[in-house]
Amino acid sequence: MAQDVVVSVLGAGSYGTALAISLARKGLRILLWGHEAAHVAELEQARCNEAFLPGVPFPDSLELTADLAYAVQASKTLLVVHHTPSPHCQEMFEAVLAGATDPEIEGVEVVRRPALTCSPSDALAADGYLIGSPVNLGYLSGAVKHAFDQLYYPCLDATRGRPFGVWLHGNEGTEGAVRALDAITTGLGWARAADAVVVSGKPTKADLEVCWNLGATVAASLME
Repeated sequence: MAQDVVVSVLGAGSYGTALAISLARKGLRILLWGHEAAHVAELEQARCNEAFLPGVPFPDSLELTADLAYAVQASKTLLVVHHTPSPHCQEMFEAVLAGATDPEIEGVEVVRRPALTCSPSDALAADGYLIGSPVNLGYLSGAVKHAFDQLYYPCLDATRGRPFGVWLHGNEGTEGAVRALDAITTGLGWARAADAVVVSGKPTKADLEVCWNLGATVAASLME
């Protein structure tokens, strides 16, 4: 088996198989786990799940295993969902990414998605989340609100307990955006891994250090 698996999908039924194929078609390396070794061997030989998705071949990047410990430990995925429309937001985004991808953090694949392209399958496949948004008129950007609208119900209960962190940039009145994120993430049952980072105006060196720490903290929480 390859050792650079990016995403593990648990369950080789109709839903798990469909999710694994969808993600593999995006170019990700996928490890699909099934609880019956004989069934997994059949899937490997046929390179298709005839019982649930007949005629749909497995992409080459989809691997199979009946070893649950291997599937769970093979990889962790941190999904970074962001709307970055300004230089100040870009500085914060880059600092968060730098922290999340620090070389000392091992076994965590960081996947970036602009908010308007983030899909429910992206969120379901992730083990943790970093969310970045500008604050417009006291609220989250429309792009980030759209991302949550898309993923909320598909992820409800399915992602409960997963760690997350948030960074926001706004010139004034960010309280409404913070409250909105608190309500959304509480509804999803996500676990806050670090305090929200809120910056007004041009980020200072200290602000960017806090952003770096945010990214590193959430990523490192997936190593535990």
